[in-house]
Amino acid sequence: MTESAAPTRTCRYPGCQRPTAPAEDGVGRPPEYCDDPTHTRGAAWRARRDARAAAGAAVPDDLDRPVSMARARAADYAEQVTGQVLTLTATLNTVLAQLRTLGDPDAAAVQIEAVTAEAEQRVAVASARAARAEQDRGTAEQQRVEADAAAEEATAMAATLTGQLAAAGQARAAVQAELDQVRQAHAEDIERLTAQLGQARADADEQRARADAQAAEARTVTATLTAELAAARQRLEDERAHTETRLADQRTAYEARLADLRGPAPAPERPRSPRRGGKGSPTTPDLDERVD
Repeated sequence: MTESAAPTRTCRYPGCQRPTAPAEDGVGRPPEYCDDPTHTRGAAWRARRDARAAAGAAVPDDLDRPVSMARARAADYAEQVTGQVLTLTATLNTVLAQLRTLGDPDAAAVQIEAVTAEAEQRVAVASARAARAEQDRGTAEQQRVEADAAAEEATAMAATLTGQLAAAGQARAAVQAELDQVRQAHAEDIERLTAQLGQARADADEQRARADAQAAEARTVTATLTAELAAARQRLEDERAHTETRLADQRTAYEARLADLRGPAPAPERPRSPRRGGKGSPTTPDLDERVD
């Protein structure tokens, strides 16, 4: 009797269709990946993660610690869900309290009382405004009567002012005639003063021209004196430099003359030569001493 063949298991690495590696002798979990050394659990997990990222899914960085990072993110999500549940619970309690208030007859009675009191207050305010309007109408009527009286008084005053204006017109004509005479006299004075001013300006121009000529002559003299002073200073500097040069030359000549008069420094004493005389004979100065 022939035994049925066991189903062939394929590698769990994404995209790999090769059969799994043969199981080792003994008891244990059968291999889940093929004999390719790169097809491991870690490599398969990273390949699936990269595939999700390539598909556009948000894949957080696990820093090669997927279990620890998943535990940390799960704790954060659990804390966020707990906060949201607490917020939703508080919101639901508030909604239930508002619904209870909405169906409470006592709350409705309180609102009716408040609306009634507000309406009565508005009626009282409107009545007060009507009373003030009636009072204002009486005041306006009285002000109209006073305005009519003031208009009549203003009409009489306007007639008086018209007469005064006519008299003022006559006085203005007289003043205008006198003003014309004054203007004519003033024009003659201006013409005379203008002629005097022209003569004074001509005299001033002539004096200014003479002053400019004198100033130009003074500037010429000043420039000449300045040039002569500069030349004199240059001659003085040249003479001083020549004198200092002559003094330096004379000082050098005096020092050389003084050195000649002092003579050379005394030479150290040397032993006498037996070939130039016996005992007690005077020594002959050497060549250096004769040269000195």
